[in-house]
This record gives sequence, C-alpha cells and structure tokens, in this order.
Amino acid sequence: MDEPTSGLDPLIRSQLLKVLTEYMENGGKGVFFSTHITSDLDKIADMLIMINNGRIIFLLKSHAMDFFCDFLK
Repeated sequence: MDEPTSGLDPLIRSQLLKVLTEYMENGGKGVFFSTHITSDLDKIADMLIMINNGRIIFLLKSHAMDFFCDFLK
C-alpha cells in the first residue's frame, strides 16, 4: 500500500493501524506499505526495509526500531 493513512482523520488512521496490526498478529502475516508518517511506523512496524530500483538497500529489525524512529523525528 502506498501511504495508506495519508489524508485520514486521526480516529480512522488509528482504526486502520489497529486492523492492520490484528491482521499481522493472526497467523504470522505481514503488511507492506510505504509512508512518510513516522508516527505510523512507531505504532505498527517491526521491520523497516528501504528498496531502490527493486533492490533492498537497508533493512532494520525491531530491536533497533526505537532508535531509528527517534532519529527520523
């Protein structure tokens, strides 16, 4: 998904992130989306992957997420 929460009001944004989180928790599924909204990353992401021209150029797993998200703010 490309910017799935962009333009949503705060209540709907929160509800969408909750639905996505529940989806991922039920059965080991993942959700792939791009966003510029770092607060969404704080709430839902357990891995960050940067892709350039179809190649992974950066991968960060959950143990380092807090530091990275704080750095982006």
